[in-house]
Amino acid sequence: MAAVRSGPATVAAAVPIRPSDRTGEPFLEPVVDVATHVGPLLLPAGDQVITRVLQNGGVWETQETAYLIMTLLPGQTFVDIGAHVGYFSVLASKRVGPTGTVIAFEPEARNLDLLERNLWRNGCGNAVVVPHACSDRSEALSLVLDEENRGAHYLVPPGHGDVAVSCVRPDQVLPDAVDVVKIDAQGYDHEVVSGLSRTWTACPDLVIMVELSYGELDRRGIEPVVVLGGYEEMGFELAMFDAGGHLPVMPAEAIDAVCRTLQQADITVVLHRKDGAVRGEREVEQALPPFGGTR
Repeated sequence: MAAVRSGPATVAAAVPIRPSDRTGEPFLEPVVDVATHVGPLLLPAGDQVITRVLQNGGVWETQETAYLIMTLLPGQTFVDIGAHVGYFSVLASKRVGPTGTVIAFEPEARNLDLLERNLWRNGCGNAVVVPHACSDRSEALSLVLDEENRGAHYLVPPGHGDVAVSCVRPDQVLPDAVDVVKIDAQGYDHEVVSGLSRTWTACPDLVIMVELSYGELDRRGIEPVVVLGGYEEMGFELAMFDAGGHLPVMPAEAIDAVCRTLQQADITVVLHRKDGAVRGEREVEQALPPFGGTR
């Protein structure tokens, strides 16, 4: 484990920040400017995963990208928990338009710096940033940094990581009406969903995209099928992208069995409320459109 480089975090009030012009301010690290399908993005030069994928093809997580393009509508509210440098936040900002809202959570200082810059340079005036991690409670934790994959930082107990961060319960920050939430919290996604209980109770048509990280859950001693079953107990139907780009509803045990058979380390699961307007496999399952940009 890396040595802690900062003092204890304090649980501060989560105050959304509206990105401002940072042109002329020094970067916190070397960056590269990459043309992507969602717009031009400043990316960490040392990242060997997300930066390299975007440099080579311009798209990160093709199925998830296409699904959000298909799902997001003008005027909606999109929440990006674990926003990294803003790929999905920029995409969503352009989809929901000037009458919509994007709320992006990102705790790591260098990612946060690039997130704000990318939102500004892409004209995302409908976006705000919350510089915190999320969980089911407000607390101080530590973040272990992954320098090769800057989207793979993960939370650990206080004093056991590289940098101290403050976690907030997202329900305490979000507005009453939310339409789509994307969560990428490296093994903490189910706790973030618990921290959204007020939101998903008040918004029965809410769509939540979560990551199921087998490696991170194993590190924490948590069985993935238990996490999936917990979502069902909360009242969600679960859907997982198949090889053909469809999104069939599947029970927790079936999703776990498929992932173990295919030896998938990380998958995206889409959660819909059973009592919402979108329910049942027939309505949820849709072929993703050919990807051709954000408009």
